Amino acid sequence: MCVATKRQIGYAVMLLHQAGYSTERMDGAAFAELGATMRQRSGTVDNWLNGLSVAKASRLIQRLKWECRLNRTVQRLKEPE
Repeated sequence: MCVATKRQIGYAVMLLHQAGYSTERMDGAAFAELGATMRQRSGTVDNWLNGLSVAKASRLIQRLKWECRLNRTVQRLKEPE
């Protein structure tokens, strides 16, 4: 299994922050939806990301990009005209 690259990990951290996730400690429910196991959720975000495969990191990045786009759309809809 090829582990996630440093570039993927850095990008994932940036996207996690933009999407409103903690980049320090893992929140159980939110990170469970992202695919983290219960054991992984007791650790740090860095440890979890460093343990991902290249494929899983790519899927996580795609999901976070989607969430960031969705969040921006919702913010635009909430802004008064």
